[in-house]
Amino acid sequence: MQTRYPALADDERITLSSPHWSIRAAKAGPGRHAIALYHRDEFVDVLVQTPIDQGMIRDAWHGTGPDGEPWTMAWGRLPAGAGTVDVEFTGRGRTSHRTEPSVLAEVFWFAEAPGRFHRVSAWSGELRDVVRPG
Repeated sequence: MQTRYPALADDERITLSSPHWSIRAAKAGPGRHAIALYHRDEFVDVLVQTPIDQGMIRDAWHGTGPDGEPWTMAWGRLPAGAGTVDVEFTGRGRTSHRTEPSVLAEVFWFAEAPGRFHRVSAWSGELRDVVRPG
Protein backbone atom coordinates (compact mmCIF):
# COMPACT_ATOMS: atom_id res chain seq x y z
CA MET A 1 0.00 0.00 0.00
CA GLN A 2 1.26 3.43 -0.92
CA THR A 3 2.12 5.90 1.83
CA ARG A 4 1.36 9.58 1.25
CA TYR A 5 3.04 12.21 3.41
CA PRO A 6 2.09 15.89 3.66
CA ALA A 7 4.77 18.55 3.28
CA LEU A 8 7.33 18.31 6.09
CA ALA A 9 7.60 21.01 8.74
CA ASP A 10 11.07 22.50 9.31
CA ASP A 11 11.94 20.09 12.13
CA GLU A 12 10.32 16.94 10.69
CA ARG A 13 12.06 13.98 9.09
CA ILE A 14 11.13 10.65 7.59
CA THR A 15 13.44 7.75 8.43
CA LEU A 16 13.55 5.13 5.70
CA SER A 17 13.76 1.35 6.21
CA SER A 18 17.51 1.69 6.29
CA PRO A 19 18.01 3.67 9.50
CA HIS A 20 21.04 5.38 7.94
CA TRP A 21 18.83 7.31 5.49
CA SER A 22 16.37 10.13 6.16
CA ILE A 23 14.39 12.76 4.27
CA ARG A 24 14.06 16.23 5.77
CA ALA A 25 12.42 19.51 4.83
CA ALA A 26 14.63 21.92 2.88
CA LYS A 27 14.30 25.62 2.13
CA ALA A 28 12.64 26.68 -1.13
CA GLY A 29 11.09 29.80 -2.55
CA PRO A 30 7.55 30.91 -1.67
CA GLY A 31 4.91 28.38 -2.68
CA ARG A 32 7.46 25.66 -3.50
CA HIS A 33 8.35 22.50 -1.60
CA ALA A 34 11.86 21.12 -1.19
CA ILE A 35 13.30 18.03 0.48
CA ALA A 36 16.84 16.95 1.35
CA LEU A 37 18.13 13.39 1.60
CA TYR A 38 20.71 12.47 4.21
CA HIS A 39 22.86 9.37 4.73
CA ARG A 40 24.27 9.03 8.25
CA ASP A 41 23.43 12.72 8.81
CA GLU A 42 25.49 13.78 5.79
CA PHE A 43 23.72 15.71 3.05
CA VAL A 44 23.31 13.68 -0.18
CA ASP A 45 20.78 15.45 -2.42
CA VAL A 46 18.10 18.13 -2.54
CA LEU A 47 14.96 18.21 -4.69
CA VAL A 48 13.01 21.40 -5.26
CA GLN A 49 9.54 21.66 -6.75
CA THR A 50 9.89 23.09 -10.25
CA PRO A 51 7.69 23.45 -13.34
CA ILE A 52 10.64 22.34 -15.49
CA ASP A 53 10.53 18.66 -16.47
CA GLN A 54 13.75 17.07 -15.20
CA GLY A 55 12.83 13.39 -15.47
CA MET A 56 11.04 11.23 -12.94
CA ILE A 57 14.05 9.59 -11.29
CA ARG A 58 16.56 11.87 -9.62
CA ASP A 59 18.88 9.10 -8.36
CA ALA A 60 19.14 5.61 -6.87
CA TRP A 61 21.59 4.13 -4.35
CA HIS A 62 22.57 0.79 -2.86
CA GLY A 63 22.98 0.31 0.86
CA THR A 64 22.07 -1.99 3.71
CA GLY A 65 18.74 -2.29 5.45
CA PRO A 66 18.14 -2.49 9.21
CA ASP A 67 19.04 -6.19 9.20
CA GLY A 68 22.35 -5.57 7.41
CA GLU A 69 21.05 -7.11 4.18
CA PRO A 70 21.39 -5.39 0.76
CA TRP A 71 18.85 -2.67 0.07
CA THR A 72 18.22 -0.28 -2.84
CA MET A 73 16.34 3.02 -2.91
CA ALA A 74 15.35 5.54 -5.57
CA TRP A 75 13.79 8.99 -5.46
CA GLY A 76 12.51 11.68 -7.78
CA ARG A 77 9.75 14.11 -8.73
CA LEU A 78 6.24 13.28 -9.88
CA PRO A 79 5.50 14.32 -13.47
CA ALA A 80 3.17 17.32 -13.78
CA GLY A 81 -0.41 16.23 -13.19
CA ALA A 82 0.52 12.71 -12.04
CA GLY A 83 -0.52 11.48 -8.60
CA THR A 84 2.09 8.74 -8.54
CA VAL A 85 4.58 6.73 -10.57
CA ASP A 86 5.16 2.99 -10.81
CA VAL A 87 8.64 1.79 -9.87
CA GLU A 88 10.47 -1.44 -10.63
CA PHE A 89 13.88 -2.48 -9.30
CA THR A 90 15.61 -5.01 -11.59
CA GLY A 91 18.58 -7.22 -10.74
CA ARG A 92 20.69 -9.59 -12.75
CA GLY A 93 18.78 -12.35 -14.45
CA ARG A 94 15.05 -12.22 -13.84
CA THR A 95 15.13 -10.77 -10.34
CA SER A 96 12.79 -7.81 -9.98
CA HIS A 97 10.79 -6.00 -7.34
CA ARG A 98 7.87 -3.78 -8.35
CA THR A 99 6.56 -1.30 -5.80
CA GLU A 100 4.32 1.70 -5.33
CA PRO A 101 6.51 4.52 -4.08
CA SER A 102 5.70 6.74 -1.13
CA VAL A 103 4.63 10.24 -2.17
CA LEU A 104 5.68 13.36 -0.28
CA ALA A 105 3.87 16.73 -0.53
CA GLU A 106 2.18 15.50 -3.77
CA VAL A 107 5.44 16.49 -5.51
CA PHE A 108 8.19 13.98 -4.69
CA TRP A 109 8.37 10.19 -4.46
CA PHE A 110 10.75 7.64 -2.95
CA ALA A 111 10.83 3.86 -3.17
CA GLU A 112 12.79 1.13 -1.40
CA ALA A 113 13.41 -2.53 -2.15
CA PRO A 114 15.19 -5.30 -0.26
CA GLY A 115 18.12 -6.57 -2.31
CA ARG A 116 20.84 -5.22 -4.57
CA PHE A 117 19.38 -4.12 -7.89
CA HIS A 118 21.20 -2.86 -10.97
CA ARG A 119 18.44 -0.87 -12.65
CA VAL A 120 15.49 1.23 -11.50
CA SER A 121 12.61 2.07 -13.86
CA ALA A 122 9.81 4.55 -13.20
CA TRP A 123 6.83 5.23 -15.40
CA SER A 124 3.62 7.22 -15.42
CA GLY A 125 1.35 7.01 -18.45
CA GLU A 126 3.57 7.30 -21.53
CA LEU A 127 6.53 8.73 -19.59
CA ARG A 128 9.38 6.39 -18.63
CA ASP A 129 12.74 6.92 -16.92
CA VAL A 130 15.57 4.47 -16.10
CA VAL A 131 18.74 4.80 -13.98
CA ARG A 132 21.46 2.56 -12.59
CA PRO A 133 21.95 2.86 -8.82
CA GLY A 134 25.29 4.21 -7.64
